Amino acid sequence: MLCTLVDCKAMELEGTLSRLQTYGTWGKGVLTTGTGAPIQVVGQALVGLQDKRAYAMSGTMASHPQFGQQFRVEAARAIVDRKATLALLQQLYAGCGEKTAKLILAHFDEQEGGAEELSRVIARRPWELENNEAICGKRLKYLGDEKPNAHTRITRTIEDRLPVGAVSHYVLEALAAWLERETRDETEDREARAWELLLADPYVPIGKLDSYGFTDAETVGSGLGFPWNHPARLACMALHAIQQVCAKGHTYITIPQFSHAVKSLELRAHPKNCLDEAINRRLPVVLDGNRIYLKNSFDAEKLVADCFAGMLSKGLPLWTGGVDALRERIARMESDIGSTLDDSQREALIGVLTSPCRLHTLTAGPGCGKTTIMEMVASLVPDVRFVAPVGIAAKVLGNRVGKYGQVAQTVHAALEATGDSYRKGRDNPLIANLIVVDEAGMQGLLICAALMNAFPLGAHLLLVGDVDQLESVEIGRVLADVVSMPEPDHHTLSVSHRSAKGILKLVESIKAGFIPAQPTDDSVRYVGFDDRAPISFDLVSRLWLEVVERKGLESVVLLFGHRNSNAANAGMNVNQANAALQNLVNPQTTENRIYGSKLRLGDRIIVKKPITLRKRLHNGTEVVYAQLVNGDVGYLQYVRKGQGGGLDSALLLMDDGREIDLPWAHFWKLDLSYAQTVHSAQGSEYEEVMFVVWGKGNEFLNRKLLTTGVSRAKKRITLMGTRADVESVAAYVPQQRQSWLPMRIQESKEYR
Repeated sequence: MLCTLVDCKAMELEGTLSRLQTYGTWGKGVLTTGTGAPIQVVGQALVGLQDKRAYAMSGTMASHPQFGQQFRVEAARAIVDRKATLALLQQLYAGCGEKTAKLILAHFDEQEGGAEELSRVIARRPWELENNEAICGKRLKYLGDEKPNAHTRITRTIEDRLPVGAVSHYVLEALAAWLERETRDETEDREARAWELLLADPYVPIGKLDSYGFTDAETVGSGLGFPWNHPARLACMALHAIQQVCAKGHTYITIPQFSHAVKSLELRAHPKNCLDEAINRRLPVVLDGNRIYLKNSFDAEKLVADCFAGMLSKGLPLWTGGVDALRERIARMESDIGSTLDDSQREALIGVLTSPCRLHTLTAGPGCGKTTIMEMVASLVPDVRFVAPVGIAAKVLGNRVGKYGQVAQTVHAALEATGDSYRKGRDNPLIANLIVVDEAGMQGLLICAALMNAFPLGAHLLLVGDVDQLESVEIGRVLADVVSMPEPDHHTLSVSHRSAKGILKLVESIKAGFIPAQPTDDSVRYVGFDDRAPISFDLVSRLWLEVVERKGLESVVLLFGHRNSNAANAGMNVNQANAALQNLVNPQTTENRIYGSKLRLGDRIIVKKPITLRKRLHNGTEVVYAQLVNGDVGYLQYVRKGQGGGLDSALLLMDDGREIDLPWAHFWKLDLSYAQTVHSAQGSEYEEVMFVVWGKGNEFLNRKLLTTGVSRAKKRITLMGTRADVESVAAYVPQQRQSWLPMRIQESKEYR
């Protein structure tokens, strides 16, 4: 049953708050009104309030189908009892008599916020009154039980002084941790110094905190009255403009693109001044000719170009025993496995193993036998390493090459990622004669650069993938760039080996820009193609439930183009679908509810941010004991509470069989996975795929996305939407990403 609130009525209540519990950005408690009636109160506005304090709360009274009458708090303000405040000051501070208490109250009466602000200081920041002789002419000592540490003091100071809701709970925590580090040498009033730093320049933390970006700084700066033309703001605006355009996958942006992006942020700003400020302030920005890069992108492109240029020079082939002997070895392997390679497979395998060029590509559509080639490579080449950009692709490949004693890892795992860095690098390279990158189209420029930085001297690189599918969610188009060049050793497979021929014909039709009038066999199903009206989500969920009951959750995926809701896809997006499907298969109960989270015990989950888990051994050495990467899926099994009663960790059962004890600090990196975007499903395979196409073709909803989504299906694909929408998406060719990699490779070759 879908949990909703009904009979909502707006009103205001006054009373004393008790039994307050907060969970991240959400809280619950009980408000006892003047009539003595206890009322359950819930909502984000409760975060930061104090137990056993009087408040006036505005919001809506509603009846919850499971938890009964609740008051959803939209805003709350403290009710100040001046006599009680004077008594509380004398009770909580040594050296504070009635006269001193009145001086303190009179001081706050003259300040913004008045007596209410004094109440907030006593409740949230009591240390501020200890050494502030300017208020009452003497030093006081706080006698209360609470002894907050530096992090708590800084957090509360920032939260109370910023505009309400200026930053999220996670951003606030990260900002406080950074300010704590910045003020670690301060012996007194660290929170005051931390506030001064933020007040002086709210743009400084950009780039130093992953969770704090230009938008957060703009909100904070606006609330603090920061001038629009401050050099720090202009410089960070330039950085943000570049990031915005490069977020579309471009390695660099042009000067006209930069100017347009800056003007969209601030019409009064001059783009050249912004760029000059960014460069002068040594922000990570590089101007290279008429191209503007983020510095890590510029460095990565140069590194990859130099490495690829070196691989194009002639070297020792992987197989040195002669072509005839290789053909005989391949024939014996075919006999052993009971399968015969087609001509394109055989020639590709021989070509890769005998070419003196050390940079190879193997491209093909779904079902053409790329993995079969990699199986034979696993048997024929000593010291080969198999990697893939995402965990699910590595798992699929590992199941195939495992029979030859080989393993497949994510690139991050092979490089021994330790968060933002890698243990493998130039001084500690990988050991291999050949490194094979599967699903190489998904490999972004930055992770490719990290791989090249640890690449073994003299080794070969084989990039395997499909250039017609979606490119990396990161910047760059490495596989497409290499395929566009004549010098590398290129091979293409052309024969399909999958039994579901209808899916393959559909894929080929989409690549050509059209949709067949009718499915060619039972492996393809159209839903809603002949309807003039758009399909309903009720129909989508009913068909999905039928397939899940028949196949099981692990064998089915429901795909959408968009994650978030907007006016064009209302209801037909991943977030809304996940919420509705969660209530269908895992409705909320008192047993599975996790306060402050939309997730429930038993939910199907997906990892949306990379997670590296470490522990410290008895000898003090820190080791990585588990890694989760974008796209890893599984189930949320259990949550554990810590000593203080708060949530401490969550137990995850991943589809690859791993049990992960996830610390609560990483819990926000999980999301529901009853439905997925095509991007998050890329690299995986499912027996049955249901793909909802909603809206006309555009830069996001395009031919590559449709090709990739349909290609996830091994046995059946259900395309859902109007024929006009699906045909429009199939016909739309997205803009090519901007990359200078092929030209840099040529430049690097000329200098060798």
